Amino acid sequence: CLRVLMNLEVVLKNELKNGRIVSLGGIGDFQLSATSIGFESEKQVTKSTLKSAKINFRAGKGLKKMMSELEYKKV
Repeated sequence: CLRVLMNLEVVLKNELKNGRIVSLGGIGDFQLSATSIGFESEKQVTKSTLKSAKINFRAGKGLKKMMSELEYKKV
């Protein structure tokens, strides 16, 4: 199981670096996003003009369903 997760990390990094969305079915999707100041053309955008980059995760139907079915108890 640990080996599978280690391999998943390698594939996830490679796919995200190549600008792809990584979909894990009912678990969800991973995607990179970046922000910068506005420019007239994409040629003006460089690595140094980016403000931030992050990895976005969008939960899939399976996780969303689980979240809607949770019961909370005060502890």
